[in-house]
Amino acid sequence: MTVYPRVYNSVESIPFQLSQDLPNKIAPLHQQLSVEVLQGLVDEAPAATLKQLCTLAKDTQGVTMSTTAMCRLIKRHRVVRRRYLGLRAASFPLAA
Repeated sequence: MTVYPRVYNSVESIPFQLSQDLPNKIAPLHQQLSVEVLQGLVDEAPAATLKQLCTLAKDTQGVTMSTTAMCRLIKRHRVVRRRYLGLRAASFPLAA
């Protein structure tokens, strides 16, 4: 059995140094991509999926994000995505 001394033990006597600088906090995504930049990405590829928009953001702005983060960012900035899925003639009512 190990016996520990019951003497006052202060950590102030132990020298402490940082081996490297602490990294700065990463800015939130809504600050990294402005509304104008996000709208530009959507306008550049209006039929792009969320995954393709994430890839486009990484290539043009250097911001890596998940598809969930991209979806939340689009909703937060209220950016309108117009996806062209091919309109069918049967979906339009006939004019009388």
